[in-house]
Amino acid sequence: MNIDDGRVVSNFIAQEVRGESLAVQAPGTQTRGFCYVSDMVDGLVRLMEGDSPPLS
Repeated sequence: MNIDDGRVVSNFIAQEVRGESLAVQAPGTQTRGFCYVSDMVDGLVRLMEGDSPPLS
């Protein structure tokens, strides 16, 4: 991964190295997220085991 390839992880690292604030530039339409798989699975299991009524 190059430091200037425009990916979010390399951008965050470059900003930190330069002492800049971490900038998130998105209008809320992102197509990817950052989450540990184990956290996602845990959340889905908790959701399925919850007492909420099913969606109709």
